[in-house]
Amino acid sequence: MVNTVFEKKKLVKYLIWTFAVSWGMQIAACLFADNLLLYQALLLLAMFTPMLGAWLSGAAFKGMGWKPHFKGKVKWILLAWLIPLVSALAGAALYFLIFPNALTVSSDYLSMQSGQDIAKLLQQQGVDYQTYIVSQVIAAATYAPIMNMLAALGEETGWRGFMYPQLKSALGRKKGLVLGGILWGAWHFPIIIFAGYEYGKNYVGFPVVGMLVFCFITVMMGIVFDWLYEKAESIWIPSLVHGAVNACSGLALLVLNVRYADQLILGPVSNGLISGLPITVIAVTILIKSKERT
Repeated sequence: MVNTVFEKKKLVKYLIWTFAVSWGMQIAACLFADNLLLYQALLLLAMFTPMLGAWLSGAAFKGMGWKPHFKGKVKWILLAWLIPLVSALAGAALYFLIFPNALTVSSDYLSMQSGQDIAKLLQQQGVDYQTYIVSQVIAAATYAPIMNMLAALGEETGWRGFMYPQLKSALGRKKGLVLGGILWGAWHFPIIIFAGYEYGKNYVGFPVVGMLVFCFITVMMGIVFDWLYEKAESIWIPSLVHGAVNACSGLALLVLNVRYADQLILGPVSNGLISGLPITVIAVTILIKSKERT
């Protein structure tokens, strides 16, 4: 892999460019939150700021594993594809087992989020809500990770391609992975603070608790992403697993009782404290088994 030699100046430049440009775009998106199209477009563009930061800092893109290779990589491709789905479903199941009243086959939560009667809109298209749920699960398990992979590549080029190897080289493997995950989580802070990203704004300790929980989850996910990157030696693999995480992120919300909307800090999405336990177990297992490298 590349970037095994610690280059402090490049890393500092990378962090400055990545955070400055992205935070500016996230704040701008929040200011125009009423315009959903503009809001989503700005956040999509922000996903490419780590790639931009790597380029502006002079990071070496060569050697990140740009040429797709399937020989000997099928195992890692399947793991990148399936770990997010399995952990998301397992985490949601655990959450709903603890809070059974939070489970409902109703579009009330989605309707509240969108401001539209989702069930009614689906009926107008000749689709019932149960069928819609099944279609979303199928999408998350098949083509959605590939579609999301291209946008995720903008982040993964910077995080796993450049920043993580730099931090591991400077601090050692385990400390580098932990700090890398914290920085990755902190990159999301503006939309957590101003838009209630992932957890809303009505939970106890907003926004600090949400920022801390999100950083914990990004540390765990970052360990898994980096492990897959090292094994596959291809930047497309962490991009695929990142795309799969994004594809699965909304599945549990399809069956969430709207009365539990203020408890997203616990679950049922994988970035909750309870529903994030499966991915945490996977990450901790990887971390324990990994050997410290300098």
